[in-house]
Amino acid sequence: MPSRELRSLPPTPTLSQPVHRQRHHLLPPLAGGIAAAASLLILFTFCFRKISHKKTVPSSDSESNKKPPHRFSYSSLRRATSNFSPALRLGQGGFGSVYSGTLKSPTSNNVSVAVKVMDSGSLQGEREFQNELFLSGKIYSKYIVSTIGFSSDKRGRRMLLVYELLSNGSLQDCLLHRKCSELKDWKKRYSIALDIAKGLEYLHHFCDPAVIHGDIKPSNILLDDNFNAKIGDFGLARLKSEDQVEIEVKKESP
Repeated sequence: MPSRELRSLPPTPTLSQPVHRQRHHLLPPLAGGIAAAASLLILFTFCFRKISHKKTVPSSDSESNKKPPHRFSYSSLRRATSNFSPALRLGQGGFGSVYSGTLKSPTSNNVSVAVKVMDSGSLQGEREFQNELFLSGKIYSKYIVSTIGFSSDKRGRRMLLVYELLSNGSLQDCLLHRKCSELKDWKKRYSIALDIAKGLEYLHHFCDPAVIHGDIKPSNILLDDNFNAKIGDFGLARLKSEDQVEIEVKKESP
């Protein structure tokens, strides 16, 4: 290699400039986020055990408050999300993306929504769509993200689910990315943990048959304007079988 090319190469790292220095700068914020998530998990476990023996259904969770999911036209959801604009994308997962949108109505106030767009080319994506749509007609609680409706394009290639929009996003985003100052308050953390525990209590004790969420994690906990928590994403949820109920009864019996 000519000496001219050698001079253009970057200098080799020396012992006085360790190559791992940049990694060390990432450790404090990462450790802080993990510690915050761990503390919330401990609080949630405590809250869930504390209320697990109480079985009084809040009035807001009554059957009379249920509304079946509405079937929207595909074009109305496309307009609501500005043709699924990347600027309105809230997140992206293995089977689709979620967009914020506004449903406009000439007779009532506009409604802010979250629209999940799933690709029917994925078998798992189809299963999750059908699962969420089925369960949405059976679940209603102020601790659960409401499913407002659904849709699909004419060819059935895109399946859409419409949810209430929670303005403060996911618990994971608040803890690790936006570092929401409100979550530094331990009373607020306790309140969030209690909301999650109450949501699970509703699913396990007041749904018939009981619903097993199966995917509780910070990214599936959504926060509203006041940082009240709701459980979302029921794509992996399942109904508890009679065999499982029988086993639990035997365990609890003396």
